[in-house]
Amino acid sequence: MLHQILADTKEATAHVRDYYVQDYRQGLPRTGASFDQWAGGGDRPDAANQLTADDCVAVSLLSVQVPPTAAIGLLRDEKANADRLLSLIPTDTRMCDLDAEGYKDHLGPASPAHELWNVITRQRGQKWEIGATTASKIMARKRPHLIPIVDKVIRGFVGRGTTGTAGMRR
Repeated sequence: MLHQILADTKEATAHVRDYYVQDYRQGLPRTGASFDQWAGGGDRPDAANQLTADDCVAVSLLSVQVPPTAAIGLLRDEKANADRLLSLIPTDTRMCDLDAEGYKDHLGPASPAHELWNVITRQRGQKWEIGATTASKIMARKRPHLIPIVDKVIRGFVGRGTTGTAGMRR
């Protein structure tokens, strides 16, 4: 279905416009369209290098929840570490502009983004139930041009199945 929609540029443009322009559908707010700009956006200058409660609300607009224990952990216990790592991930770098070396530096196993992924998903501690989909949405909120959202729909679309962890996995 998606291939058919994208094949017709006029129809694809109309779908994108409707998604972002129509605030309501059937009398209810279109929540996903508000993710990018909720509370001014996660990459706005005064919030780009810190995880905030607004980020937790924003990801909930994409139909995932940050569990309460994870919210406390990320916004209190791991906040300084998460904020430090965010400050090391550039806000002006776009994934589409990365070559192999850039990918390694910005998203590879030794990168601050990968370390932040480990903090968010608690790869080195007792889990707090944030999986790959929620983690990718949190990180995409903070660096929307560098880190993609990866969920079962996207994984299926790119032929990577619907289970397992998203892109930052070692």
